[in-house]
Amino acid sequence: MVTDVNSELEAAAAHHRAGRFDAARAGYERVLALDPLNHQALDLLGVVYAFQGRTDESLSVLRRALDIAPNFPQALNHIGLILKSRHAMDEALDCFARAITIAPAFAEARINFGNILLEKGRIAEAIDSFQQAALAVPESALAHTNLGHALAEGGRRREAEASFRRAIAIEPSHAEANRALGEILVEAGRYHEAIPVLRRVIEVRPDDAGAMYTLGLALARCAEPALEAESRTHLMNAEALARKAVETLPSSRGAWEILGNILLRLGRTEEAFAARLRATSLLRSPDTHDFDHLATFHRASKSKLDHDMEQIRHLIGREAIKETYGAELLNSYQYVRDHLPNPRVGRLVELSAESRALIGATYNKLWHVAP
Repeated sequence: MVTDVNSELEAAAAHHRAGRFDAARAGYERVLALDPLNHQALDLLGVVYAFQGRTDESLSVLRRALDIAPNFPQALNHIGLILKSRHAMDEALDCFARAITIAPAFAEARINFGNILLEKGRIAEAIDSFQQAALAVPESALAHTNLGHALAEGGRRREAEASFRRAIAIEPSHAEANRALGEILVEAGRYHEAIPVLRRVIEVRPDDAGAMYTLGLALARCAEPALEAESRTHLMNAEALARKAVETLPSSRGAWEILGNILLRLGRTEEAFAARLRATSLLRSPDTHDFDHLATFHRASKSKLDHDMEQIRHLIGREAIKETYGAELLNSYQYVRDHLPNPRVGRLVELSAESRALIGATYNKLWHVAP
């Protein structure tokens, strides 16, 4: 019996690694027919269900695995990923934290934990989590890449560059590390250094409109006649890719932002404005309620809220928003301002869940666009 279970589990896992998910699922189900309490099979079956978009079934079998083996860190990590995909960030964070407590060297859980901390704007904690992941698995290009993103978010550009370079040394074709490094170099005005890095991204991801745009920008800013034609070619290619992206995913804010940037660089200002306005409206519309997982809606300062209330009063005075609606906004913002922890001028602090519930649907969002 044990031999049959082990051989079935190994065969199913081989299908799983090869991406043959139907065969893997059938194999895991055979294991569970032989051994219904096999928590490893339940965990891996849950992962297969998740890959196939069957997240309800995935959560069900993963929780069964956890009922059988409460200290099973892999199941906690996988549950956390599904909860994250559903924007249940606090619950996901708790799963990853529990996984790390059980297995402190579990780098994947530390990376996932750090990703949520970064989205919540808890940058110092995210940096620490990624550093711990990199210490646990020094050859993890992903850990070093994510650490680079967190360091860059915290304004530590030189350290971020070093992290991206470390990731590339481990995995030279790592597209995300190369792209992030290229963007840092362009921001620093080191265009000649950025060009070969961004060309590597295009080799790996020929449909990456953002990398194509940044490469075109770097080529243009070198101000060398020999590179101008290549720059325009990349920008035109980037436009085609970005237009394809917004046609496929019309609700993608990032795709519209990239398209706007490309059009602006090509000198087509009115088209660029329209694209950027579309991007802004997708994220900042007061009708959009899917906000709570975004770092931009988690932090505020006394001066920022004072500014927002001044803008609300201005819009009421211009009759750009209704007075009753504006009064409700002012009351909510005043309450949040009065309940800020340590409200020093200019200091960003984490908003409480109560404050986010009061102003999250409007905070940092677009209230009015003039004709």
